[in-house]
Amino acid sequence: MAQITLPHILTNGTVADATQVMANFQAIVDVVNGNLGSDNLASLSGSDVTCIDINGGTTTLNNFTSRFQAGWTQFYKLNPKERRTITVNFPKAFPDRPIVFVSVNDPRPELWFVAADNVTASQFDFVAYSNASSDLSFWGYWLAVYIGAGAPRSGG
Repeated sequence: MAQITLPHILTNGTVADATQVMANFQAIVDVVNGNLGSDNLASLSGSDVTCIDINGGTTTLNNFTSRFQAGWTQFYKLNPKERRTITVNFPKAFPDRPIVFVSVNDPRPELWFVAADNVTASQFDFVAYSNASSDLSFWGYWLAVYIGAGAPRSGG
């Protein structure tokens, strides 16, 4: 929880004013009920936040979000009936092989077959096949999700 700053300091042996007591109480309620801002969250990082892991345990937000990576690559002038493979290196290696989802950015999805092949902890092959009648270029998008039990590595 964020540090709470009370607006009034009450001291022993003095009469407590109800307005000051209630103002202090309200300051506590505001933080507990989510009145959090940059002034009381500035020092937090993803390693300070605990969340439920996909395996039922707990992990830090940094470890949980590092289970996902996404990117894109361009297939330039893919010939009709051509199958092309582009090897994609993950920005950061996973502890083991992730699941990779691929898609195209084209209003005519019937012209393309795309797949992820040869997936490892550090890379995969983005495979595309064109069913078009002429040379076409397109952007291929990918999302890698690691669902294994190990914590993501800190190195590359």
